[in-house]
Amino acid sequence: MVDGQGADAAIVRGLESSGCQITFAHGLAEALGAVFAVQERFAQLPILVAEVQADALSLLAVLAHQSWLQNPSTAIRPLPMQVVLFDRSGDDIQTAIRAIEYGVRAYLLARHSPVERELRVRLVAEEIR
Repeated sequence: MVDGQGADAAIVRGLESSGCQITFAHGLAEALGAVFAVQERFAQLPILVAEVQADALSLLAVLAHQSWLQNPSTAIRPLPMQVVLFDRSGDDIQTAIRAIEYGVRAYLLARHSPVERELRVRLVAEEIR
């Protein structure tokens, strides 16, 4: 899920180099539709890469709630996929705390070098393959 600035090139390179098929979405409704479509088409769990500035935390809240509804016996609301968050500004500690609460696999900041962003997303992608 990307905002109006478009996808981060380093993150896209990391996903492509690990053999991921990439689907772009803008906005919450389009992202939810894309997540559900990918889950239905592929046996492997998808990797969700979402930008904080594109309302990623709302998307994670909806996905966590849906996951919890499917298994209400759990106290934690696990997300049904690996998640990488990209934060262009990185100026709000509450965002990082919420990312931890959702079990986000990697939290990338724009101030990280492009090489670091590419490598970290590639490692996440390769771990689940």
